[in-house]
Amino acid sequence: MAPSEKNTYLPVKAIKLNSILESLPDVIWSYSPIENKLIFISSSCEKLLGYKQNELYENNSIWKSILVEEDVNKRKSALLKISEEKIIVETLYRIRTKAGELKWVKDTFIPIVDENDQLVRVDGIIKNVTESIEKENKFKRIFNLSSNLMFFIDIKDENLVFENVNHQFRRLVRYSPLELTSVPMF
Repeated sequence: MAPSEKNTYLPVKAIKLNSILESLPDVIWSYSPIENKLIFISSSCEKLLGYKQNELYENNSIWKSILVEEDVNKRKSALLKISEEKIIVETLYRIRTKAGELKWVKDTFIPIVDENDQLVRVDGIIKNVTESIEKENKFKRIFNLSSNLMFFIDIKDENLVFENVNHQFRRLVRYSPLELTSVPMF
């Protein structure tokens, strides 16, 4: 490669990489434990966190302020595990955006070590998992509610054969699960 090609090749690569990072919904970040500062964060931080890149670069304490108090130790534990064990760690915690909105995020911490196995950087990806957590919680609430209902019944097919019935229903009708699941309702 000619010297002039090298000079244009790097900026083109950087532009392509930046374009990729800008198109991702997840937040890509990099932190220096040596300098105790954020050294990179993708612009998607504004959509997820409500803060612009420069706000996060200029104020290290924003990270502490957006964490929901009950979840602070989850993130601290992940960072401690990375520094001690030098392994990739995923953690789930809640944040409050700049606008005060509560969001669930999955943060993946990736340790970067030097030739002496010393932690020199932590890279990461923050993914908004609010929607999936809310769906899971809704399902759990429905399941817990249904287990308390007198008649929780799954119908197997159009022949109206019981597939599954809860304990309360079996007690009420005094049939075994096998008897209930093998006999058509009508």
